[in-house]
Order: sequence, then C-alpha cells, then structure tokens
Amino acid sequence: MRERNSFVSGLRWLAAVPGGLVAAILAMFPAHWLLMLLYYLKSLPSDDAFMTKDGRPVPFFGIPFETMERCVMATLIPIVFIFVGTWIAPARKWTTAVVFGVLWILLMTVVITWAVSTDRFVWEFTFTTFLVLGLNVAGVIYALRTAFSEHGPSASEATSAG
Repeated sequence: MRERNSFVSGLRWLAAVPGGLVAAILAMFPAHWLLMLLYYLKSLPSDDAFMTKDGRPVPFFGIPFETMERCVMATLIPIVFIFVGTWIAPARKWTTAVVFGVLWILLMTVVITWAVSTDRFVWEFTFTTFLVLGLNVAGVIYALRTAFSEHGPSASEATSAG
C-alpha cells in the first residue's frame, strides 16, 4: 500500500505543472464569455450612457473590450495556474506555490524577451502594456498571499528543508 501511495504522489507531482497550465487555459473561456455577456448587456442602447462610440454606449468607463479582456486574463491566468498547481501537488503546498509563482514570472520574462527580440510581433510599450504586466504580477502576489494564509510555512516544511 505504501508503494501505491508513493506512486500516486509521484504522479501528482508530475501532473502539477501541466494541470495548472491546462486549468489556466480552460479558465480563459468562461472569463471571455462573461466579459462578452457583460459588454453586450451594458452596450444596449439606453439614456444613461455617458460614453458612446458609433452611437452606442461603451461600458466600464469607456474601456475597450480588448483592453478589459487583456487585464482580466493577465490577472486570472497566474492565479489559476498557481492555485490549481498547488492543489494538485501532494505536499509542501506553500513551497509549491512559491515555486509556481517564480516559474510564472520566469515564463513571462522569457515570453516578453522573445517577443521583443524577434521581429514577428510589434511590441509597443504603452500604458496598457505596463498595466497588463502589473496585473500579471499582482495576480502572482495575490495567489502567493492566499497560499501563504492557507498553507503558510509549517514546522514540517521548515525542519525538512534544512
């Protein structure tokens, strides 16, 4: 029975990163649909619209849909990645959350460096770009704070680490 538990534990460790990534990708769909629904319902013609574009009101203080979606996704994806990866991991939840947070920041650094260094994408450093990057980091910080409050560094992690 002990061998089975260690085998399942090993499989859970192997599944933590892919599971977190798949969950983050899957979380994008309902978030997109919810934003589309909110924008559709809020952009119906009404008398109280204070910002209009092409004769139709623009919801959420005039923020375009694409910008709002980028901001929501930049915050949601790292949170889901860290939460689900930490949930799948069989032990050391706080340490796993920190590793996943660092892994996410490294992944974003590599992606941004690649995007800037290649000529395949036009990378513009606008306010929206910095807002999205800041929200990405805020998502990581929120996930780590939540993981710390739920799992914090326990005595067993402190003694086994050194």
